[in-house]
Amino acid sequence: MPRKKRLGDLLLAAGVIRQEDLDKALAVQAGSDRRLGYLLINMDIISEKDLQSVLSEQLGIPIIDIHGTFNKEIKNLLPRYLCKKYNVIPLALADHNLLTIAMVDPSDHEAVTLIERYTGKVLQPCLASHSDIDSAIARYIPWSPRDLFNRQNGWKLTGAAVLLALALTILMVVQYNSDRARARFGTKQVTKTAVLYQHHDLILKFERSGKITLSGHGAHARGSYSITFNSLDSLKQFIKNKRNDLSLEQQKWINWVLGNQTQST
Repeated sequence: MPRKKRLGDLLLAAGVIRQEDLDKALAVQAGSDRRLGYLLINMDIISEKDLQSVLSEQLGIPIIDIHGTFNKEIKNLLPRYLCKKYNVIPLALADHNLLTIAMVDPSDHEAVTLIERYTGKVLQPCLASHSDIDSAIARYIPWSPRDLFNRQNGWKLTGAAVLLALALTILMVVQYNSDRARARFGTKQVTKTAVLYQHHDLILKFERSGKITLSGHGAHARGSYSITFNSLDSLKQFIKNKRNDLSLEQQKWINWVLGNQTQST
C-alpha cells in the first residue's frame, strides 16, 4: 500500500517550498505539538493562500466557507482544546456517520485518526485557513470542563496545584511565626512621634521627645495607672520598686522592650 503523502511532500511536489525550508520547519516542530502548516506560515515560508491552493489542488478537497456551513447542533462534539491543537472545527453531521470538518491540513493523518477515534465519526475534511478556523472556534465552540481536565492540560494543572500548595504552606508558616511572635512579644507600632509596645495588659510608649509612658494594669496591683518618665533610668528604677505589682511575664516583657528599644536608639 503506497505511503500517504504528508503536507511537506505535497508542498515540495508543488514547488512552493524548498527542502531546506522544510527541514528548518521540521527542526522547529521537533519535540512540540505545533502543526507543520502553522509553523510554515508563521515562519514566513509559505502564505495561507498558497497552502490552501496547493492542498486543494493536490488532494482534490474544496475550500469551504465555515460561517455558511457550521451547524450549531454539533458545537459540543469536539472540545475547544482539540480544535485548537489540530486547527480544525466540526461543521455538520450527515448520513452514514459522516462528519464534515474544516482543517488547515487535511493531510495530517494523525489529526484525522485521533478525531475519528474521539468522535466515533468518519471525517470528510474540507479546507479552511488557520485564521478562519481560529475565529470560528472562538465564536462557535464553547468552553467545557474537558478543556481543563485533559491529558494536555494535566501537567499545567498539576504544576498550578503544587505552586498553590507551596504558597499556602509559606503563608501558614509566616502566619504561624507571626502569631507566635505576637504571643511572646506583643505588638509594636511605629509612628512619626512615638514607638508603642503593647502586651500583658501593659503599654510602653517611647516618644521622640525622650518621654516614656507606662500605662495599663499590673497583674498584682489594684486599678490601672499611667506614669510618664523622662529617662530610661527612672523607668527602670520604677520597675525595680514595683516588681511585686507585676507578674513574671510582665517583668520579662518590660525588660525585653527596654533591651529592644536600647538597641534601636
